[in-house]
Amino acid sequence: LSVGAESWTAIWHALGGLVLTAVFGVALGALIRSQVVALTIMLVWVFVVEQLISFAAPRVGQWLPFNALNALFVSQETREGVPEGMLVLLDPAVGLITFVGYVVVTATAAVILLRTRDL
Repeated sequence: LSVGAESWTAIWHALGGLVLTAVFGVALGALIRSQVVALTIMLVWVFVVEQLISFAAPRVGQWLPFNALNALFVSQETREGVPEGMLVLLDPAVGLITFVGYVVVTATAAVILLRTRDL
């Protein structure tokens, strides 16, 4: 087992992805009052909806939140080793910017809604 530059890059990407996903989840939880409904919606979205859209329309699916985030975690060697058209992902920087955009929009909507919602 060796620790090199790739290892530190992977650790940085994983920590950044976890923090962004946590903020996204908290914002969605703030938008949807019921925890069960929020969790169910997110699981169905991640495991069913995004996968179906990515399969049916790969160019559209690459812009969805968690597919954009996944672009960070796929190495260049993996991208080159997969046959053409099998893996349609954004560039890592574009994927990060896209997911950050989803997080900012969701968090902003949650803050606005929480300020106006009756407690």
